[in-house]
Amino acid sequence: MPRQRTPAETYPVQDLISLCFAAYEHNERDIVRQYDEERWVVNPLWLDNKDLAEYVPVERTPNTELVKTYLRTPSQSKLVVTDQHRAEASTALDTIDQWMFLQTLQGRKVSSFTDTVLTEAKVSEQLPLLKLGLLQFIPQMVERIQLQQRANEQVSEHSRTSEYLGSVGDKVNLSVEVIRSSYLTSLSCWVVTANTDEGNLVQWFTSKEECTKSGQYKGIIKGTEVSDYLQGAKVTTLNRVKSVV
Repeated sequence: MPRQRTPAETYPVQDLISLCFAAYEHNERDIVRQYDEERWVVNPLWLDNKDLAEYVPVERTPNTELVKTYLRTPSQSKLVVTDQHRAEASTALDTIDQWMFLQTLQGRKVSSFTDTVLTEAKVSEQLPLLKLGLLQFIPQMVERIQLQQRANEQVSEHSRTSEYLGSVGDKVNLSVEVIRSSYLTSLSCWVVTANTDEGNLVQWFTSKEECTKSGQYKGIIKGTEVSDYLQGAKVTTLNRVKSVV
């Protein structure tokens, strides 16, 4: 007779998601997939002289391994699971589900990966550790949805009062608060949406990550438009944007 496989041990889904939130926070709000994954930070000793910048590797443990260690050998675990993690886990699936529903209503495409993660997480109240490869992305998904929701609220706040900064070709100096920035892999650059101190909405494309943060900038007006993407707001598009130190 063929040997029967021992059923995989399962754990409550909510417990696994809580642990995934704890692992996500432990790894500085990031998904680490393998040991010694490259991530470099600037040595603080060289911050005053970027030409002499020294980079040091940061050793991190994969999120899934952090969770497995917590469950199998708690005494060796690096994780601390808090009530906040449990609270985030309790609403995570509903947050993703509602966001997907709204995206569909608005005719926007939802990634098949997001759909797969949600489906697997809701298939049963108990899941084996094999599913951690998918569950580990839930905290990141929730965080991105919340960032998008806050950005939409900020856009809505300024959409009715936003005015153009000038005419095409005008040079501008402005202080802005970045609402959102997204990296476009196809163009190898970021698209940045921000509002000025006066409450006017601006956008620009940049290949420089330092130009995706709130701060003081100068640039040239490339165009103006009423943007359907930004809730019908008047938006000024900038070119040659540079940070002003």
